Amino acid sequence: LEESGKDKILYIVFSYQTPFGLAIDGHNYALDQFVADIWDEYLPMRVAAPTEVQPYFGFAQSEGGVYQGFIPLSAYREQPRARLIYSVWRLDAATPALAKGLVDKALLAEAHGLSGKACFDLNGNPAADYLYGAGNWDIYQAEHFARKVGLPILDDTNEQEFGSPPAPMRCDGAALYTGWYSLNHYNDAFSWNPGAIGIHLDSASAVNPRGGPNWVANAVSKGITITSGAIGEPYLDNLPHPDQAFLYLFEGANAGDALLRSTRLLKWMIMNIGDPLYRPFQGGLRTQT
Repeated sequence: LEESGKDKILYIVFSYQTPFGLAIDGHNYALDQFVADIWDEYLPMRVAAPTEVQPYFGFAQSEGGVYQGFIPLSAYREQPRARLIYSVWRLDAATPALAKGLVDKALLAEAHGLSGKACFDLNGNPAADYLYGAGNWDIYQAEHFARKVGLPILDDTNEQEFGSPPAPMRCDGAALYTGWYSLNHYNDAFSWNPGAIGIHLDSASAVNPRGGPNWVANAVSKGITITSGAIGEPYLDNLPHPDQAFLYLFEGANAGDALLRSTRLLKWMIMNIGDPLYRPFQGGLRTQT
């Protein structure tokens, strides 16, 4: 364990056999998110309650289009009474080559620019931003932000996912993706450009990043660069919010800050895969008129 640099990056090396979760009271919680509060400054050594929002989270109301402004994690830490928390990520995959490739693809995209389609898979049109309706609003607003910065868009409002008719059968050349929802399942309907980022709203999307039917393991094996998901039932509001994450990325954030500011709880169920220092839109993107 070593802490280094002005951004207080905490380097922790686990063995390949390190488990993904902590079994507590019959539930499986993400080990990574306990490391994120390794000094117990957010919570003592226990799981979060749904009301105990982590202090770096950016509050948002998707239907109303209201988003708290982005600040880097380093700037948050300069505030009085800031908690010393971390954005914890895994370079993890089915093979060492795939894990190493997560960094290689991030560096390639930073050097040459992230390009490709932004693909959005809603489950019907947005209704009320409440309960399951909140997921559609998050995806809808993520698409809205992608349109504003001029990315080419592929979207779908059928109940079926990409790859299942009548939804589009393919999302090729994807740079960005968010959508939902088949539990613990990946539809092989994508080709991922170097640097691609995808968030699939699924309560078992990251139960094992090294294999199985889950979305994260298969997306990584097929070439995605950044993804995030749940190792157990997180409840929808506690999955990463893709509208916030994409908005912050478009403003020039790195992946680590964008995802941490888009995730309500630590000491919970979420696992992040990829290089947190990857900044796909360095300097930010201008809104198209």
